[in-house]
Amino acid sequence: MLRSGLVGKRLLKAINEQLLAPDPQLDDARSEKEATVLYSLRTMLEALSLVRAVNNKLVSISKNALEIPTFWSGSLAEQIGACLRQWPKVAWAPLLHAPEYEYDANPETGARALRQKLTTISPNLWVEPADLLDELQNENINFLFVQHEKIETSSSSYYSGYLGSSYLYGDRAKILEKLTRLEELFVRNSIEHFLMPLGLVELGYAQTGDAQWQAFRLTSLGEIVLTEAPAAPADNHQGAIIVQPNFQVLAMGPVQFSQLAQLDLFAERQRADVGAFEYRLTRESVYAAQQSGMDASTIQQTLGQMSGGELPQNVRRTLEEWSAHHERIVFHTRVDLLQTADQALLTKLQETAASGAQMERPLTPTVALIKGLSQKKLVTALLAAEILPVISSANPNAADASVVITETGLIQPIHRAPSLHLRGRLARVAAEDDDGWRLTKESVRRVGGSQKKVEALLADLGKL
Repeated sequence: MLRSGLVGKRLLKAINEQLLAPDPQLDDARSEKEATVLYSLRTMLEALSLVRAVNNKLVSISKNALEIPTFWSGSLAEQIGACLRQWPKVAWAPLLHAPEYEYDANPETGARALRQKLTTISPNLWVEPADLLDELQNENINFLFVQHEKIETSSSSYYSGYLGSSYLYGDRAKILEKLTRLEELFVRNSIEHFLMPLGLVELGYAQTGDAQWQAFRLTSLGEIVLTEAPAAPADNHQGAIIVQPNFQVLAMGPVQFSQLAQLDLFAERQRADVGAFEYRLTRESVYAAQQSGMDASTIQQTLGQMSGGELPQNVRRTLEEWSAHHERIVFHTRVDLLQTADQALLTKLQETAASGAQMERPLTPTVALIKGLSQKKLVTALLAAEILPVISSANPNAADASVVITETGLIQPIHRAPSLHLRGRLARVAAEDDDGWRLTKESVRRVGGSQKKVEALLADLGKL
């Protein structure tokens, strides 16, 4: 997140590409607040306590990477109902569609009043937004602007005074006209940009192709959620998850979001459409799941429960093979390594009794693992052989001031055996060739990300 507390546009674009209904305002938006759909989604996730901001990052509230919040296991009516209950906390979002809102409104009170009024609408009854506004004003004319009644009952044709932190002055009739227009805008935007996307209402148009809708009515889901009636049997998830021999996993029809979230843990999502999601099991996706703590047997069990049957034999066997390969990878910490300029020198040192006795085994043609607590003995043996070693610490900064960069972009190390720290830092921004490393358009482009990220890597290169 940016210092302003908003999500940057580059990340918003990445999120928008994953949505089934992308935010059409994002291209022209100057900040997250102007991308109203994305901003509303983010604030709703925060209101539902599904994400939170920590150290300028949006993170899941889950305790670990494998935990799926219980919200995603609920029925559609339960999930939409939870969103509706949090609506007053994020109801200011529809106001962002109206830059002419120069007066302080109280959208939380407005959302509660509108929600309550919707519970009184008869099923299949088409309602015009102007009629709904009349009923809201009749019950509480201050439902959105706390000074509306005071302004309306003023005996003077000229009005001046505060409305929240906004100072109003001018012709009383014109002020009232604008307040009413903004109230109608709030009602229309709440219906069009919140209730309709949730599936609670449907919009009616006078003629096919009209840009402006004229009326709305509650959907069957809207009636269930607003009245908090028991969900109909059709609300139960009746979709199917199919695991195919080609490692493709299809989620067809209505399936629980919690199941889709589980698939995201160990499979690569390749396509998403209304009513159909396509995943693929890959070595990389399974390895990522194992890194998070999910083993192959759990993956097989989860897929079996989702699909309701046995997995294809080749899929089960391959998952077991991948798991076995991954489990062979062991990370050792607090180890000492010996690195030489070429393979011949390492072989010679291994065959020499004094130095070879301090080495555990070779790891690469030019790198060997030193036996525990044998570093000092190895250094003594190297000095006795008239070899002056360069000793690097575990700190990557030990590689600072160890290269020469030419005007052509060629990067040459000053030591015959570039340290592993140096290799790791150079690999982030440069391409290696027979002469050393070189800055190229492709290597810099590979860094990706923002200009700030590239500049940070180039600054690190300057330290080298």
